[in-house]
Amino acid sequence: MILLSSTQASEMLNQFQHGTQSRTSLDLGKTETVVSLREGYVRLSGEARVSLDDLRVIANCDDAVFAVGECTVEKVIRFSNATRRMYKLRPTADWPALEISSILMHRIKGTTPRRDAEAKLRLVSPVHGAVLDTCMGLGYTAILAASTADSVTVIEKDENVLQMAQLNPHSQPIFQNPKITLIHGDATQIVSDFGNATFDIVNHDPPTMSIAGELYAETFYAELLRILKPGGKLLHYTGAPGSRCRRIDVHAGVARRLARVGFAGIHNDRETFCVVAARPGRRLERQKENKASGIDPSSTSRGFPIEGAALDHDLH
Repeated sequence: MILLSSTQASEMLNQFQHGTQSRTSLDLGKTETVVSLREGYVRLSGEARVSLDDLRVIANCDDAVFAVGECTVEKVIRFSNATRRMYKLRPTADWPALEISSILMHRIKGTTPRRDAEAKLRLVSPVHGAVLDTCMGLGYTAILAASTADSVTVIEKDENVLQMAQLNPHSQPIFQNPKITLIHGDATQIVSDFGNATFDIVNHDPPTMSIAGELYAETFYAELLRILKPGGKLLHYTGAPGSRCRRIDVHAGVARRLARVGFAGIHNDRETFCVVAARPGRRLERQKENKASGIDPSSTSRGFPIEGAALDHDLH
């Protein structure tokens, strides 16, 4: 499938002012190819083509990705009757973001989906052994983790999100990398089937609490603690929904529940809006020894401890 954003469309229009050929990407920056202009149409690949008028429309729309076929140009956007939500790929400076009913599932302000995923994984480095991603999304964190981990298991509940990932060129390693195992289902049910001390790292990046409150519950956190190996780390993205207008401290609420079920070493990273925690054990003890020796294990994370943070609004 040929996918274009305003970036590629603008590049082609600029280059066609000086000739009939343009070097561009037909897969959102993953690869490059040469296309040609003939009789008002840009010949892309095979029978696929796009008119200059349509190319101008794409160039003027910076919040959507367009799929180009033999005789069609349409936004990559889908409405689900089952969920009553709209799903859309949104272009960024590198990998596209997922948008669900106008809510971005990735951070793009001051960063990009790829840089954000890289920053999150640095919080739990080194990324080795077995990794679990409870809410896959477009799979960027899992894809990057697979470059160093022995195995990565990803869970995704929403079939519509899986369809967006299948369309996205930058999500293809999820379906192609033999180190990655994809499970389609509900994380609250699937996690209970994993054995004790199975994973070295768990990445938990759920939807907002208002959409999926069960993924913030103590019962689920207890399951994440159970399947982590001693010293294993939890990377929990929370964002900051409601904190500005309702003065709700989501990070502190998450930290309190994690502490109640037995997690330790809990701290919040200001840059990524993640709460990081660990299952008590050998790896955590080694970090304490390093800290006693003057080595700060979170020196690159700009984190601060929040185990004792107060919270007026909590999830029970």
